[in-house]
Amino acid sequence: MQVRFAWPIDTLSIDPNVEQALKQCLLEPFENEAKAIAYWDNADTTLVHIQSRDDAAVYPLMGKLLKQQVAHGLKYIEHSFALPEPYRLTLSVTDDAGNGVFVLVCCLGWLVGIVFFLKWRLRLCIALQYVEGAEHCRVPDFGLFSHA
Repeated sequence: MQVRFAWPIDTLSIDPNVEQALKQCLLEPFENEAKAIAYWDNADTTLVHIQSRDDAAVYPLMGKLLKQQVAHGLKYIEHSFALPEPYRLTLSVTDDAGNGVFVLVCCLGWLVGIVFFLKWRLRLCIALQYVEGAEHCRVPDFGLFSHA
């Protein structure tokens, strides 16, 4: 897992084509890259890159706030961005100021990606429930991809 609290471009270990598409998604609401970087420097926005090799051993290494951010980012998806296969980027807004959690997932194919995504979310929610007492994180949530 890679976590970035500042402008994430050029710091992630991902394919250059995916990095370029990610950059375009993150730049979309801004006039230029300098304004995007300034926003990331001052905002409480996080990008979490969940990799296929991440497993339950990651949980003890995550702080309470990061666990809550990742759980929110996986549960309350407000927008999804198509990136070059096998990646997908989702956004979950966390407050009225527009701060949020971007979750970048390497999907490894549509069905495998969904299974991986749900499995990872299930493991995280179980860990949060038993370690942190987070009753708000219900599992399984098969309405995860609905955008009502």
